[in-house]
Amino acid sequence: TKAASTTVVGRVKLSDAVDSESSTTAATSKAVKTAYAKGVTAAAAAATAQTKANNAYTEATKAASTTVVGRVKLSDAVNSADSTTAATSKAVKTAYDKAVAAAGGVALKGTRTTKGTWTLTGLTVGKPLFVLGSAPADNRGNSYCYLNAISGTNDGLFGTAQYRFLLGSGNGHCTNPLVVVPTETSVSFDVISFAGNFTVRAYQ
Repeated sequence: TKAASTTVVGRVKLSDAVDSESSTTAATSKAVKTAYAKGVTAAAAAATAQTKANNAYTEATKAASTTVVGRVKLSDAVNSADSTTAATSKAVKTAYDKAVAAAGGVALKGTRTTKGTWTLTGLTVGKPLFVLGSAPADNRGNSYCYLNAISGTNDGLFGTAQYRFLLGSGNGHCTNPLVVVPTETSVSFDVISFAGNFTVRAYQ
């Protein structure tokens, strides 16, 4: 009649429970079957969860392209032909600023009223530089300036880097503007002579 325990052999009561912590009862076959069935269900659920996690990881690490949604690397480049990177805000701003500058017309780059070497800096390579002259209305017929392009230019009119050009003339007519296309960010002129309170202006 001695009761069984974990240390004593004896009589024991059976139990169908699967959530008991008793050390004085013995599990029935039904309890074992119930626990086994729960274990099988849990294993299946775990396998399903693992599959979903694997699929989510695959999707999360998939590289993006023009046809696939996925992870993408950012780029500051404005001259890349890569179809697998995304432009940063910096790249967009750089491109926008260049477009605005290209379409923004011309700005005054410098003026000259005396003879000597005249150097213009901060120019855009390849963008035409226009040099024009003006004089007071009451002395226009006797106003002019001779100048010579001596460096950093590719003459847009004559195809030479060195030439003499007359702005204004003694008969009251003004010549066409001097047009040069800079091959460097600076251009130098030799301003040879002035007459009649003439002013030379450069625009780009």
